[in-house]
Amino acid sequence: MRYLGTVLLVSALYGCASTPSPVASATYWVDGFELEFSGKHEDFQSSEAVSQRLVSGLSQALSAQGKLAASEAAADFVVDVDVVYARNIQDDKLTEFATGSAHLVNVSVGYEVKLRDQRGASFVLNKPAQTLYPQGLMYDMQSLMAIASRSANTHAEDLYLAKIPDAIVGDVLAGTWYRPK
Repeated sequence: MRYLGTVLLVSALYGCASTPSPVASATYWVDGFELEFSGKHEDFQSSEAVSQRLVSGLSQALSAQGKLAASEAAADFVVDVDVVYARNIQDDKLTEFATGSAHLVNVSVGYEVKLRDQRGASFVLNKPAQTLYPQGLMYDMQSLMAIASRSANTHAEDLYLAKIPDAIVGDVLAGTWYRPK
């Protein structure tokens, strides 16, 4: 009886261990990217430029971690990313203190990452939209310069677009996934 219990336990553990799941030692290939974009403004980057920056940032962040596969066929997991990116812009042209510039107040970002392994198993990570506020000495200095020169604070978006791919890759490697039904 004891022998049978041990065999059943080992079998159960082996079965659980053979279920594929995202792991930090795996390699990844970015296959699909969709951007739901709002907050278009002529002083800031187009939705196409934002999308391109995020896609290249994802590949760079994976490469920096040593997790970018050489090709889709060589990857342990193929990644599809859907991002919701919404700008909150205060257009000073519409206020009584018109400076002729626009100010990016914050950005709301949420995403869903889908992983597929070579056997077809899929995993999903959802990150609900969070509002990101610019902060830090670099932002403050550049904002003061933008105000003094009466120009848009386009530098703020560059700070966001540099950080968002790192956050997505960090979540991918952290592995807080669920399997869709």
